[in-house]
Amino acid sequence: MIYLPFFVYGTLLPGQPNDHFWGNTILRHEPAVHHGADLFSMRHFPMMIEPDRCEGSVIGKLIWVDPDRFEQVVHQIDILENYDPAHHETSPYQRLQRDVFTADGESVTAYTYVGREELITGLPQIPHGDWIKHVENHNQTDQNHIWWRNRSTDQLL
Repeated sequence: MIYLPFFVYGTLLPGQPNDHFWGNTILRHEPAVHHGADLFSMRHFPMMIEPDRCEGSVIGKLIWVDPDRFEQVVHQIDILENYDPAHHETSPYQRLQRDVFTADGESVTAYTYVGREELITGLPQIPHGDWIKHVENHNQTDQNHIWWRNRSTDQLL
C-alpha cells in the first residue's frame, strides 16, 4: 500500500467523536478541500459522494500519520468506515485516492472515504460541505459524542 495522508471530513477530524482512532500517530494536519464532491448528513456522521458533474466542495483536513503505524491506522479506519477491500464495490464507503487542495492551493493526493450515492437518497445535503459547521449550527456536538461513545461499527449503515 502506498503511504499517503488521509483527507477526513467528519467524525475523524480532530475534536470529533472518532479522533481517538488516530491515537498518537498523527505527525501533522492541515485544512484542505475536496472539489467535485457533496456532503450529506447521516445524522451522527457525514457521507461524501462524488456525483457526475458535481460543483460542490467538501471541507476537511489532511492528516499525515506515522509511516511505521500506517498499515495499522488504515486497518482501523477501514473498520470504522465499514470498508472491506475484498468487497470494494459493495462497501458503504470506499477508500479511494483523490487530489485535494490545501489552503495555499497545493494539490495533494490523499486517501479518503467516499460513500455510495444510493445510500444518501432522501437525506439532507450539507450545502456548505463543512461537517463541523453543520454540527455546530444544529447543536449536535454533544449528541454526536454521546451517540458514538458505545457505538459498534457494524451498526452504522
